[in-house]
Amino acid sequence: MKAIINLIIVVLIIGAGYYFMENYMPHIDLPFGKDDSYKLDITSAKLPANITVTNNSDINLRLHVFYANDMVKAVAKYNDILKKGKSINYPRDNYVFNIWKSQFLDAHIKWTGTLGSDVIITGTQNNLKIKGKASPPTNITNTVNEQLKVCTYNAGDLTQAIPLVCWNIGKDRSINWKSAPKKFIVKVFSPALLDIPLVTESAVSQSSHLVIRKE
Repeated sequence: MKAIINLIIVVLIIGAGYYFMENYMPHIDLPFGKDDSYKLDITSAKLPANITVTNNSDINLRLHVFYANDMVKAVAKYNDILKKGKSINYPRDNYVFNIWKSQFLDAHIKWTGTLGSDVIITGTQNNLKIKGKASPPTNITNTVNEQLKVCTYNAGDLTQAIPLVCWNIGKDRSINWKSAPKKFIVKVFSPALLDIPLVTESAVSQSSHLVIRKE
């Protein structure tokens, strides 16, 4: 156990040192430095800041609201009573709702899928209907005449040692990332035994369109 902890510490130290050299010492010609000929064009989606949930059912509801990316949905981000005929706003993101009938002892009704748009709830306790959809996916397209590796990281991840997800994308190929968080970091690599970083963008918004190109 001690050896594993020491290994994790070493990896974090190396990652932090590499991040510092790569991002704060650009005057040094690093063997794995960024290649300025690679560019990442980003078009941010024009989406409202909030989503609105409207209860048009015939009962009062309790909403337990979780981030869709939460691996364990045990502690709700929001816990609200939404009376019939009323609406409530949440900051735009992808959520999963656990819906209950609001009463002295709340009665469980259903879980929803991923929702990131305005939501309208209709029907009855025994036939509750949810109208809504997930936020548009983040799209990443490679226009460079070579296969590239693209990895994403949590916003604010200083070491960038553990990615959220990685893809190998060939020329003129695209991927749609449906579970992107609200903000994240993108790094593009040339795949190798030790991947060579080419370009990094931080604070990329969910549902953006990213195009990798080369000058």
